[in-house]
Amino acid sequence: MYTKLFIAIISLNISLSAFAKQTPTSFEQKIEVLTLLLEQDNIDKRYKETLLLDIDELKGKRELPHVKGSGITSFSGVVMDTFANPVEDHLIQISKYELGVAVSTDNTTTNASGVFSFSALPAGDYVIQVGSSIDGYIDYVFRETADGGPLMCSACIIPEQALINLADGTTRNDIDFTIQLGGVINGTIQDASTLDPVTTQLLRVYPDSEIGTYYLEVVIDASGNYTVKGIPDGSYKIFSTTKLLQGSEVNYHIPQIYGGGDCNYCYRLYADGLGTTLTIASANTINNVDFLLNIGATISGRLVDAVTLNPLAVYNWVYVVDENNMTVGSLVFAGTNTVPTETGDYTIGGFLPGSYYVQGGDLGREYYMREIFANKPCYWSGCDRSEVGDTVMLAANENRIGVNFILEKGGKISGTVTDASTGLPIPPSVVNPSPLQIFDASANVIGGAIVHDITTGAYTSARAIPAGIYSIKTGNMFLGDFNTPYIDEKYNDVPCPGIACDLTTVNVTVATEVTTTGIDFALSQGYSFSGTITDTSSGAPIAGVHVLVYKDMGTGLEPKFANWATTSEGIDGFAIGSFTVSGLPAGTYYAVTNNGSRLPFLGVRTMPGAGWIDILYNGMTCPAIGCDIAAGTPIVLPTVVTFIKGTSPTIDFSLSQGASIAGKVINFNDNAIISDVFINVYDEQGSSLGSYQTDVNGNYHTTGFSAGTYYLTTS
Repeated sequence: MYTKLFIAIISLNISLSAFAKQTPTSFEQKIEVLTLLLEQDNIDKRYKETLLLDIDELKGKRELPHVKGSGITSFSGVVMDTFANPVEDHLIQISKYELGVAVSTDNTTTNASGVFSFSALPAGDYVIQVGSSIDGYIDYVFRETADGGPLMCSACIIPEQALINLADGTTRNDIDFTIQLGGVINGTIQDASTLDPVTTQLLRVYPDSEIGTYYLEVVIDASGNYTVKGIPDGSYKIFSTTKLLQGSEVNYHIPQIYGGGDCNYCYRLYADGLGTTLTIASANTINNVDFLLNIGATISGRLVDAVTLNPLAVYNWVYVVDENNMTVGSLVFAGTNTVPTETGDYTIGGFLPGSYYVQGGDLGREYYMREIFANKPCYWSGCDRSEVGDTVMLAANENRIGVNFILEKGGKISGTVTDASTGLPIPPSVVNPSPLQIFDASANVIGGAIVHDITTGAYTSARAIPAGIYSIKTGNMFLGDFNTPYIDEKYNDVPCPGIACDLTTVNVTVATEVTTTGIDFALSQGYSFSGTITDTSSGAPIAGVHVLVYKDMGTGLEPKFANWATTSEGIDGFAIGSFTVSGLPAGTYYAVTNNGSRLPFLGVRTMPGAGWIDILYNGMTCPAIGCDIAAGTPIVLPTVVTFIKGTSPTIDFSLSQGASIAGKVINFNDNAIISDVFINVYDEQGSSLGSYQTDVNGNYHTTGFSAGTYYLTTS
């Protein structure tokens, strides 16, 4: 059963990126490790999405306290197949939820008549699911809607309507399911040379039509054979990824996407459409979906304390990224508190030939500061690795040794983020989890945090930073994550949406091996404006266009980025082409569209342009902010009609198609495609008109431009 709760939040992508050496084996301890990875400041967006879904997956498998035996409420129902026959011994799971989190659970199975029941339950919110990964039936969840009844839900996002609220003494005997058999995929995963089974990787099946929304995990036996059952009709991709390893296990094999070849980070290839599509229809079986994995390169070294040269006491973390700043490997292993014989030595493998950057640290449990090889400071995940670190060059099958880390200590910051009017934590539906960033006196990001306790709003900076004085604010410019509709703030009570405030005035002191406490934020909801973006020619609404908003900072000062929104695709309850930008304090703003050029967030991958000519709010052409933002029509908040926060003035845009530039980037020496390269566009006066990123096939496509002559460079 692979389902996840969805209550007004967007659930994200997956691919288990954290591998553990000598790490504790319980689900709770694995969840702890992945949560600590998630709490690292400014991890790239796809890696964050990966971790969120992996945590959800493990939470679905962990042993929670039993829910029954403490109340007078009950559920019962019947499970039948599509021929109205009872389904015997089918797994039923009930979970009690609080604040969107499962806090207790219980399981039962159906009897010979297909009947199941749960009794002696306390009052509260419940989710009831049916399904098993071994019996071939598709998973379902019961939902409370007008039509009611079960919803096909194999690893799906559970809708809010699945929460069933029961008061004391309530009896529900209508929780009935009619379930159907799903499709099956079979195959093997073996070493390409020896044909021995590969035991250090697992397989994930993802839907082609709903990129990254869920996955089905595949059971692989000791002989390398696997079967995944109960697959709903649809199109799928399947790829391998390194699993959580135990003891001294090392993965030496390169992951692979079926029909698409070797890949350090196969999720990226899947998201870009590579790999063979497998079609499930009418419970068919697809056989011989086999994987032959090649041996890759490895990186080895040691993590130790800079003063004592002893191994770390708690968790060690080694983190590998490629030249495009994409996470391709992550190794977590226990310290001497858990494994007294731990030496700090590590090996992480399964890499393609190429250039990499390697970081080391303590996963945030102690006061060690993160470093990038070789012994260079890199306190946060978004640091410029190419400027700071040494490249680790790997040849095919190479074992690179001596990638060591000598870690020094710093300090941390902690506090709470709450709603100013209620004193309660910011709801998880706003942003999950609520982020913060730390800046030095030059307004450079040096660290970050996320709220780790949604019941109190408490946060602690993810990594130690050097002793000094800093600014800290809510929101995250690395990923474009903000506490909308709340106004993000800089400590202490300074409105600061995006980066629209003075971050050079520092006021939080950090000391070595000390956590500076009480750095609290109480956020208030801000003003907003809404609108629609349409095609000038047809009047049709346009989905997927960003609206970037900049705040007027005063006479003689450049406007600063404040917030953003993206026009709806019509699947989230909003009209196609509509948008709302909120979380804005009173002030004057300028808005500009963006349909494919580089965004102001380093951790968000740029999508291909769609050929629309970007404009300011006044119709003036402004491709990739290659214009004076302040030349746009000012948007003053509040206006006469927006004295009540949450009431939105209407700000509409009408876009025209322009001339665009498209092409491919390849390696001069071997004609290999090069992904994630930026194509920089300049006009005849040398003004920048944005940067456009190549996809996994090396292709790029710009936004629309007016007729003229342009110049291109790569970076």
